[in-house]
Amino acid sequence: MNSLVVEHLFVRYGARSHPAVSDVSFEVPAGRNVGIIGESGSGKSSLAKAIVGLAPIAGGCIRLGAQTLCAPGSGFPATARSKVQLVFQNAGASLNPRMTVGQAIGESLRLRSDIAGGARARSAQVSEYLERVGLPGLVAQRYPHQLSGGQKQRVCLARALALRPQIIILDEATSSLDVSAQAQMLDLLSHVQDEMGVTYLVISHDLAVVSQLCEHLVVMYRSHVVERGPAIRVLSAPRHPYTHVLRQSTPTIRRRDPASVISELQDVSADHLITQGCPFHPRCFQGPARRPDRVICVTSAPDLVNGVACHFPLRDSDTSDAMAPAGLTQHPNAHGARFDRRAPRIAGERDGG
Repeated sequence: MNSLVVEHLFVRYGARSHPAVSDVSFEVPAGRNVGIIGESGSGKSSLAKAIVGLAPIAGGCIRLGAQTLCAPGSGFPATARSKVQLVFQNAGASLNPRMTVGQAIGESLRLRSDIAGGARARSAQVSEYLERVGLPGLVAQRYPHQLSGGQKQRVCLARALALRPQIIILDEATSSLDVSAQAQMLDLLSHVQDEMGVTYLVISHDLAVVSQLCEHLVVMYRSHVVERGPAIRVLSAPRHPYTHVLRQSTPTIRRRDPASVISELQDVSADHLITQGCPFHPRCFQGPARRPDRVICVTSAPDLVNGVACHFPLRDSDTSDAMAPAGLTQHPNAHGARFDRRAPRIAGERDGG
């Protein structure tokens, strides 16, 4: 198993366009899951596509161990395609409607040189991978339109696992699922990791999901990394104002004091006009919009120092757990203290599988 390293990565769609990913660097150690969080448009999916060679790289490089996966002017090496797999956000759109589930997974198996015996051997392997993701072998005969959303997501995971990858990128893999199906999917991902030893790079806007699966978090805003560090530290005591706003915006069914929700000081649509300074400064609750003396936020982009890219990082006392959204509760598990969204218990309800 090898670590995935992203170094000073730039992704640009068109020579004159604004970068979708700007100078992003982080590492996914073997066996240690990393989460990428941020609102829509922050560059998360472009980052995922760049890692698997589906988005153009304008600068930087991506390495898996000693092997370079992507760099400007070089193609994605065929020998590495099986090592890093992407489970797309829209499971239904990523499955060919004219192919059965068995045929879709069989496409992956045909790329492996260690399976002998032709179609019969591949059919047995298809059933095995379906069972690993909690689906009966009979599902191999079905078409995508005959499956539920949760079943489609499991099929996509089985298709990725069939190549025996070292890294699986989960791009909003649970966002289209209801609460019960999401919980089952998260349990399945943990089980698959224990059984097969894969490492996850989890891309999501759901803090409860990434905190349950990941040891480390990377926070992106407008193509930049604004904060990174251990998941429990980033979620319980964020140092960048955007991370704090992101945490405070978590939906909850409980009544909250409106004063505790930080308002956005400028329309998000105007952010693309910012060409210098901190990209978050128009919306920052402690930036020049409220503190006119802090002109450095407008004139100079902050460097990522000690895990945060901010000229005036928050202190622990500014982001105590007392300010955490009511929808997230801290609890211990195998990875230490995490956050989890707890659904109300219904009378007579049994624990889901």
